[in-house]
Amino acid sequence: MNELLNRRTLLGGAAGGLSLALGGMAPEAMAATAMPWIRRVVHFYTGPDGQSRGEEIPFAAPKPGDTDRLLRRKAERVTLSNMAPNFRYPFHNANYPTLLIPIFGTIVVILADGKEFSVGHGEMIYAEDCTGKGHISGAGPEGCFSVQVQLVKSRCPDQGSTDFKTFWIDPD
Repeated sequence: MNELLNRRTLLGGAAGGLSLALGGMAPEAMAATAMPWIRRVVHFYTGPDGQSRGEEIPFAAPKPGDTDRLLRRKAERVTLSNMAPNFRYPFHNANYPTLLIPIFGTIVVILADGKEFSVGHGEMIYAEDCTGKGHISGAGPEGCFSVQVQLVKSRCPDQGSTDFKTFWIDPD
């Protein structure tokens, strides 16, 4: 019991120091300091020739007064992945539309045409290249720990892309 109490006291003291240190900041500055916003989404989809395509989608940080932007979707599976430095999976498809979110390190995706994308903390991948040749994926030179959320398979188009105008507002 005393050990648990000591841990709570220590954590409470640390949180108090943090609140004092940030206490003079405006709320939006404090939020920006505490929260790394998603800066970009890299999207992969299958083109009409069966080859995977990649595009970068800028993702604006919320402004003061913005409402929450929530992505609520049914998920088939959530996986935590720990990849060794420079590890590579050979060509494969997404199989399911998948959100990949690197927590530490970078995820590297290489397309058949040689185009390479590196995605790190504060960025996200939406892979929906469920058909065709697919892509190579793996970890950057420092390795990678990531969260992968596989959405329901019916959301994956045979070719082409999700309409990103409705991506954040189109519920399952």
